[in-house]
Amino acid sequence: MTTFSLLYRTQFNVNTCYNQGGYHEEFHEFLEQKRLVEKRKLPYYLNWVRKFMSFSDASLESEIPDEEVTQFLEYLGRKYEGWQVHQAEEAIRLYRYYKINNSEPGRGNSTACASQWNMASMEMKNMLRLRQRSINTEKTYLYWLRYFYHFLGEKPPGELNGWDLRNFLSHLRTSSFW
Repeated sequence: MTTFSLLYRTQFNVNTCYNQGGYHEEFHEFLEQKRLVEKRKLPYYLNWVRKFMSFSDASLESEIPDEEVTQFLEYLGRKYEGWQVHQAEEAIRLYRYYKINNSEPGRGNSTACASQWNMASMEMKNMLRLRQRSINTEKTYLYWLRYFYHFLGEKPPGELNGWDLRNFLSHLRTSSFW
């Protein structure tokens, strides 16, 4: 089978599944609107998300655990080339960001959470002063810490994981902040 016929077959399968499933329409619009993926690559990104969802048996509403993403990428690594695994990882990362961006913000007791973030802010301030950073650097770091806090919807610092940071960086990339 030639590369062209394989790509055409994959393109056909992606479009067929996309049109039948219909649950990726909003994600597809999100990717197009933000111009995060080249138009010609959109079907492939949607296909990776569809494959991940069928691999993990995750519901559309549930949070995607890191372990399932890792298992899926390891599975792909045995079947596909490195660039395809990287593309799948990027597609899942964007999908996770999309899901979090469109979910309800805020969790738990906001006053307890705010006090935890205040303690983190004070600790950061003390560390910056210990390292003799300038006052402007201190203000900038504290600004970004507050921005990160508001982005997370008041999630306590003890519950943070790597995906929170990745989603924040994706938010900065996709927002009109810059």
